[in-house]
Amino acid sequence: MDKKESFYWDLVKGLAIFLMLWGHCIQYCAQEAAGYLTDIVFKTIYTFHMPLFMLVSGYLFSYSFRKRSMAELLPHRIQGMLQPIVMATILNNVLMLVPSFVLSNRADVLYGSLFMGIGNDLWFLWAVLYCSLVVGVSCKLTDRLWIQLVFLLAGVGFILLTPQWNMTLFMYPYFVAGFFCGMYRKQAMQLYKLLRYPVWILFPIMVAYYEPKHYIYITPMFSEELGLSASLEIALFRGIIGFVGSIWLLSVAELLSGLGDRVPTAGALLRKLSCLGRNSLQIYCLSLSLLSGYLPHLYRKATELAGGNPFAQNGFLFDFLFTPLLAAFWAVLLYYAVLLLKKWKLHKLIFGR
Repeated sequence: MDKKESFYWDLVKGLAIFLMLWGHCIQYCAQEAAGYLTDIVFKTIYTFHMPLFMLVSGYLFSYSFRKRSMAELLPHRIQGMLQPIVMATILNNVLMLVPSFVLSNRADVLYGSLFMGIGNDLWFLWAVLYCSLVVGVSCKLTDRLWIQLVFLLAGVGFILLTPQWNMTLFMYPYFVAGFFCGMYRKQAMQLYKLLRYPVWILFPIMVAYYEPKHYIYITPMFSEELGLSASLEIALFRGIIGFVGSIWLLSVAELLSGLGDRVPTAGALLRKLSCLGRNSLQIYCLSLSLLSGYLPHLYRKATELAGGNPFAQNGFLFDFLFTPLLAAFWAVLLYYAVLLLKKWKLHKLIFGR
């Protein structure tokens, strides 16, 4: 991967991680308990941001796949994913002692037991690991595309046996698609060129029809209450909008890259976003405690002292001023937390890189 392409993918990851932080800020600062589910910005972000990360993960995995044999690929991937999962969960449990005992004065709000945390907290990284194993084995066993596809379809059986299989199954098609885009770049680029402009029309239309029932956290892949046909309809809609939204953001990153080449100020900002992207795994891991754990407590205390949040009464200012600025603050805080770990020589121990 050349320098320009590397910058582009770092920018994509940087935009995606900022959107994740922005969505969490909307969620944790919402006036009503579940009011964020219908918030237009939150809804737009959550239609595609995790599918996009999985697409990028699959695409980047293709590079590792090419240069390593089966005997090298799987141990490398397992070690590379398990180390941050285990070590970051331990770190998050330690960091969560502060809001548990100081901010809330309650021991029972500890984020969760270490054992349960390792199995559940960083579910996305587990999904990446499981998808990597299925794709790596399926595509190393044969060079024939149609046999690879058969093996990949059979790999769904393995995914159904994993913890949190519902989330992993939702992510699986995106990882596979990203992987084959990496393996067949020329054909993928041709397809992208056909789709990058139509999605600007299709995506907002689909967002308008996106409802709380379409969130994977609310409606699983197969819901007994809804029945098979309704479950498939929901799964198909959110599956398609995940791809459409991902292509839309890829096209946004492409436009921004061109702007950065022409406008020095924009270029400087984009380079900072790309720095976030290069550290997106670390920021995702640390956001579990430093954002998801601390922000709800801090926000509650701050609004109690201030008598409320004046921006919360104005949806536009809340969505497009208060929460993006708050997300930018947390992005900077998390980025410097990563730099601090590097300075303390803890980064390699936790993240293996």
